[in-house]
Formats: sequence, structure tokens, C-alpha cells
Amino acid sequence: VLFGKQKSFLNNNFQILEKFNDLKKFRKIIKIFGLTINDLSVFSEQFLPNDNTVWDNFLKEFITKVSYLYDNFENINFHLTGSLATFSFAMGIIMGAKRKICLYHFQNGNFYNVIDLINNSSRIIKSKTNNYENIKFKDTLFEDSNELSIIIYLASHNPINDTLNFINNNGNSNILIIESIKNQGNISINTNWAAIVSEIYSAIDNFQNKHKIKITKYNFFMSIPIPIAIAVGMAIGDYKEISIFQYEKTTQTYVEVLNSNKSEFLKNFF
Repeated sequence: VLFGKQKSFLNNNFQILEKFNDLKKFRKIIKIFGLTINDLSVFSEQFLPNDNTVWDNFLKEFITKVSYLYDNFENINFHLTGSLATFSFAMGIIMGAKRKICLYHFQNGNFYNVIDLINNSSRIIKSKTNNYENIKFKDTLFEDSNELSIIIYLASHNPINDTLNFINNNGNSNILIIESIKNQGNISINTNWAAIVSEIYSAIDNFQNKHKIKITKYNFFMSIPIPIAIAVGMAIGDYKEISIFQYEKTTQTYVEVLNSNKSEFLKNFF
């Protein structure tokens, strides 16, 4: 999935991925089955405008193309990457945690397989833990609020102050701030990325029990590497109302781009 780049970048990305041993027969396979690069990508040379309808239409395209592959071919392994964390998070919700998927991170002109759910069980991202080695978190409790606003800060851009200003200006919400303990903005390829996802999932899922309250809506604000965004979405699933917010540079505030109660497609399909 690639937004805001020329078509040549899309073709180049496929060429880089073909260097992996599992994908060396890629070109022959898609030729045999009559598939094209367009069948295996969601692409736009334009950046996504912060418009719910536009985002939902691209989710529909993603679901349509993945559904076609699942419906027509058996025992599919997906090798997946994206270019926008918030959209990638939504892709994870759609895919769920029951399929065989490898997630890739793009760094220094190359792709790296950082979360392998083909050769490993999806339990590695959904297992609960109280041992936080990769993240730290801080929460704020507001009385009479059944919403939880989750700020995930693992990439280079710091979203915390802008997000807190937005939350404070738009009504009270419980708040959970998750940050990287080390390598902020530059998580090592050799790090156990699945363990990071497990810790994030645990921090979010444990919030209700810790404070003995019921959360019915989750608001997500994130600065996060793409594969972690996808895997967190896969782990969380669609069992609660979820709103996803994207930063709007022109207005210097956040805009809701997807809401599971409003969107036709922000739910688990697979």
C-alpha cells in the first residue's frame, strides 16, 4: 500500500521485495495466474486527504483485492507493507490475527521482515504481559468518561503535545500515552518487534482492569513504524468502537479519518 509517491516507487518496492528467498518466484507466479502489480497493491500518487469517505473507499479497494486472492487461491501467505501508519493500522484491524502474514519495514532503501506471522503464531503479538522492556506508558483517568485516547509515540515525530491539546479542547477522555524506552524514532531492525506489539496491546487491554472502568470507545493517535501499526491493529481487532485520527498540517490539529461506527469497512473481514 503506497500513497503520495510516483508509480515508479511502487514498481521499485516490488523489485526490492523480490530479493527475499520466499518471493523469488513472484514474477513467474503472478504471470501464470494472470495477476498484475495493480491487483496486488493499493496505490495513489496523491497523499490521502483527511476525508472519511476517501479513506473508506481505499479500505474498500484493499478489502476487494485481498478478498479476490483469498477466494481464488488456497494457502496464501501475505507479505505486506504500507506507507501511512494510520491507514496501516486500519489494514491490521481488517486483516485480523488469524492469517499468515509477514510485515516489512522500509529503512535506508531496503525492506526488512520484522514481524513474521507465517512461521510464528499470531499469539506472539496478542500474548499479554506485565513485563515491559520496550515501552513505557502513563495514563490519566477522568471521571465519568468511557473513552480512552491512546497516543503511541515510537517514530521520530512527537505527537504528544498536539494530541493533548486536541483532547483537552474536545471534551474529557481517559488518556494512555505509550512511548519507546530506547531507540525512539529509530527502532533497531534486530529488535523483537513482535514483543513491542505485545507490550502495546497489553498496556491498552489492561487499562480497564487496572482502573476498574469499562471503555466503550478507543481513540488512536500515533507516530509509529508501519509494521507495528499493522500488527497493533491485528491484535486489537474490531470488538470496540474505534476512531482513528490523522494530523492535519494546514490547521495544525487532528481530524478523525475513520470511525468503526461510521465506516462500512473498518472491521475484521478475514
